[in-house]
Amino acid sequence: MFSPAVDKAWHDLLGTPAYDALCRETAGQPIRHVANNGHGPIAWVAAYEEAYGPLPEIWFTDADGNLDQAAVARYRETGIVVAEWDCGPAGGDGDDVAPDQPETARR
Repeated sequence: MFSPAVDKAWHDLLGTPAYDALCRETAGQPIRHVANNGHGPIAWVAAYEEAYGPLPEIWFTDADGNLDQAAVARYRETGIVVAEWDCGPAGGDGDDVAPDQPETARR
């Protein structure tokens, strides 16, 4: 997750029956969670917007509830989101390996 606020919510769910149920309902299988540092443009933004509309501000909020006004403005102006992350989903087949990425530090 590139949003620390959304990532915190996912971490609160990990390992619970609610997480398992959500994964099975939305993806049809368990979704593992792995360390996976990276940075760059978020590729799924256009697909999200097509399905649900513009990204809500929660995607630009840190784990303490602070909104990154500059990131929201940049997204609204360009439609592009560039972010850093330190973990992400992995498929349920057990063969996934998170790619080696340089360590990132969230701002």
